[in-house]
Amino acid sequence: MKIVLDTNVLGSALIEGDPLRETALRFLDAVDRGGHTVYLPTVVVAELGVAFLQTGSTAEWAAFMALLRQGQRYRSLPLDLDLADAAARIRSRHRLKLPDAIVAASAVSAGADLLVSDDPDLRKVKGVVNVKTVRRALAAVLAA
Repeated sequence: MKIVLDTNVLGSALIEGDPLRETALRFLDAVDRGGHTVYLPTVVVAELGVAFLQTGSTAEWAAFMALLRQGQRYRSLPLDLDLADAAARIRSRHRLKLPDAIVAASAVSAGADLLVSDDPDLRKVKGVVNVKTVRRALAAVLAA
């Protein structure tokens, strides 16, 4: 299964006390055990970087970037002109914030089976890509 993650999935997994932390961790573990291909749009990487760096977690950020550069567990989806065009069209049609439109366009361009996000705005693109919350994505991955 090809899975694209939104920022809030990894954010929930990383933040102690987040109400979705346990579910997000279980989901990521199930994805790893299931051998699914996980993609991170570059805008997600940038948003995560801001969170790491603003909290002074530079060593953790460097380790995460090293993991991404290996391309084994997670793969990045770069933003190029075609993706920018698709994101602009999705943003215009569904009235999303630009980062959300880039995430949706990235999922479409990767041929993702699933876009995982707890952002209610991304539910606007359900007809464009299969969007599931972390809880529903966990159930889908466990059933696969």
